[in-house]
Amino acid sequence: DAYLDEKDSAYNAASLATLFSTHGRNDMALALLAPYEEKLTADATLYAQYITLLMAEKREEQAYDLLRASLKVDMLPPGMAEEVMDM
Repeated sequence: DAYLDEKDSAYNAASLATLFSTHGRNDMALALLAPYEEKLTADATLYAQYITLLMAEKREEQAYDLLRASLKVDMLPPGMAEEVMDM
């Protein structure tokens, strides 16, 4: 918990989530990133990682809902338009 309480906690959570994902634990990676869902639109890397994990866990509808909501309020992180179009 102390590691995630630091100033760059979303970045730290993303780093730890990457380790879980690398070892096939996408479920744990998503659980780790869930508290940062509100901050996703502020960080394109974190946003892309979260969307990718949702897709890997066969939670496509949740991923698309998140993308649609972000587009609807014009809060898609910079540089994400191409990734959205690829989906």
